[in-house]
Amino acid sequence: MTLRTALALFLALAMPVAPAGAATDVSPLLSRTPLAARFAQEVPVPDPAALRADWWAFFLVTPDLLGERVAQVMDRLDRRIATATRGGAAAARAEVEKIRVNLRTYQLAAGQPDPVAPLPKPLEANYTPARLVEIDAALRSVTAEVEFERDDVAALRAAVTVMLERMDTHLAGYLQMDAVSPERAQRGLEIMAERSAAAVAEQRLRIKNATLAAREKELQQLAETKAAALDRLSADATEIRRLAAEIESAREALDAARTKAAREGTRANQSVGASAEDLAAARYRQQRAVRAGLEAASAQVRLIELRAQLGLARLLADDKSADLGDLRSSLAEWTEELATLRRQANGWIRESERERERVAESTSGAGSSTTLTAVHLIDQDRLRLAQQSIVAAHGLQEQFARPKLLLEWVDLQLSRAEGTFGGLVAGGLQTTRTIWANASEVADKRLFKLGDTPITAAGAVKVLLTLVIAWLFSYVLRQVLRRIGRRLPAGSEPALYAAGRLSHYMIILIGFIIGLSSIGLDLTNFALIAGALALGIGFGLQSIVNNFLSGLILLFERAVKVGDYVELDSGVTGEIKAINVRATVVSTNESLDVIVPNSQFVERKVINWTMLDPNRRVHVPFRVAYEADEDKVVEAGLDAAGRLPHTLLGVRGREARVWLVGFGENGLDCELVVWVKTEALKRPAAVKASYLWEIRKALRRHGIEVPLPQRELRMRGAVSAIQMGPGLSEPKP
Repeated sequence: MTLRTALALFLALAMPVAPAGAATDVSPLLSRTPLAARFAQEVPVPDPAALRADWWAFFLVTPDLLGERVAQVMDRLDRRIATATRGGAAAARAEVEKIRVNLRTYQLAAGQPDPVAPLPKPLEANYTPARLVEIDAALRSVTAEVEFERDDVAALRAAVTVMLERMDTHLAGYLQMDAVSPERAQRGLEIMAERSAAAVAEQRLRIKNATLAAREKELQQLAETKAAALDRLSADATEIRRLAAEIESAREALDAARTKAAREGTRANQSVGASAEDLAAARYRQQRAVRAGLEAASAQVRLIELRAQLGLARLLADDKSADLGDLRSSLAEWTEELATLRRQANGWIRESERERERVAESTSGAGSSTTLTAVHLIDQDRLRLAQQSIVAAHGLQEQFARPKLLLEWVDLQLSRAEGTFGGLVAGGLQTTRTIWANASEVADKRLFKLGDTPITAAGAVKVLLTLVIAWLFSYVLRQVLRRIGRRLPAGSEPALYAAGRLSHYMIILIGFIIGLSSIGLDLTNFALIAGALALGIGFGLQSIVNNFLSGLILLFERAVKVGDYVELDSGVTGEIKAINVRATVVSTNESLDVIVPNSQFVERKVINWTMLDPNRRVHVPFRVAYEADEDKVVEAGLDAAGRLPHTLLGVRGREARVWLVGFGENGLDCELVVWVKTEALKRPAAVKASYLWEIRKALRRHGIEVPLPQRELRMRGAVSAIQMGPGLSEPKP
């Protein structure tokens, strides 16, 4: 391979593929260079049966020579078809027609010059608010077009890359085929068709890139013009008078549009029959009402735009009659109106799209009959009107951008006119109003319906606040009752606790009812719903409801109450600290809090040590020797009981006693039977230990012996010796 052939191969295969970031295609550029022309002259006319790797370089010539090259190639292809066999002629003819169309299109596209951006317009000395709005609208339009062109260019570039890669793969397989293969010519035609189609796509990409570059330049020019217009914005008395006249005309147009919308709305609400034609006519009238509402909204946006232009013009002209406070209020009013209209436009779009879907479903279910009945004619009008409404609604959304720019500049000029401090205050108030308006908008949006009552976010918050206030009131009441219980004599605190818990439940229930009533919920319907919910809860949350009702029973029955010392069936002993909605808290002497379901206190055996009597008799067992004096034993036991503060003294019939309960193996089994106070009752183990220590001291003081375990061993028969172990001798007689 010669150097020229290798360079031509590089130009044919590598250079046509545009890089990812390239702005234009390189094939037309190469076709205009003398080097490419020289290589193109050396490449022979492509033959589908003997294509070279650089065969496409044959077409890399100037546009004036490209037509001649195309004609040469097509002449050779036509002669090959004429001599082709009957079996392969049809397939070859189809590929040749593709090549013919592609090469003609390529020839036309190659001769088309690149689009150029329009010349920039000279900047004006001054710009009015109306002129600024026009420039901003043109800027937004060109921006949208540029975004569309960029997406189109990216998609086309990816398609060209895929086409060239596929063609290269096919060409590589073609070059490896046997030169005398009967399929080689047909494969060559397919490759020529693919490459010519890719060349057409490359030319389209070149034109698209040039168009995009021109539009981007135009976009830059418009951005510079807008920046200059903002710097040179001004107005005079003539502009103010013109805007005032246009505002009057816009008001008249808005009144007429609103009158039409009201008339169409009245017609849409008229009662109709139940036939298919009547229902279709009703839908048509409703869509006419939507269309009229869109026209009224567009007129209102136009009026807001003109009023904003007038306000900005007065600020720019330093009109002394302009009231800054009124203008600030009007600015907030215009902003709120635009927000409302934007929400309405979104609703109209959704309604029109649903109407279009309904018409499509009605048309698809009407069968294949071609007879246009009255219903079909109405459906056609409904579809046309729905499509017009969708287009008008989208146009209304684009129209919102015009007054938005003006409102921003009115706010800016107001801040400048009000000064630094006044601007900060006014800006803060405006921000607060905006936040409040947005929050109110979200709060008034319906979340769901409960019966016939719509529930909004504001209503849910109102119910929640009512419950929070009720809970706070209940909390304060319970704290007051708790403090009162601490000051009252012992035994009053449990009753006050029960009253506090019952009051808590009642206050929460009343708060819940008040909250539901505040949002307009019919409590009669709610009672039915609550009954259904109660039925579901009875099956799904039976355990929780059981524990809640058991807690109420405990509070009312007062078999156990806060402060009682109880012993459960499971062996847990402790003091009741709280009786809650689901469970009761029992605190043991080891400071362990045991959570016990309320139902266990109702369904199982519970020993309440302090239910009716806060005092209890305790039995403390001890043992003395048989030789001990009975009177001294009694005296020692009573002495021990009297020395401890746990012993209940001065109560008739509840004096301490010392009982003899049995004759043990090692001594007399006695018990100190003593009544203890409430505080000692809740610590049985510690109290018993105290009594045992004190009894031991008292027995020592009275000289009473505590017997030790003794065993007497008697041995019968003679024993000569006892082996005691290593180192021990026999016992002496």
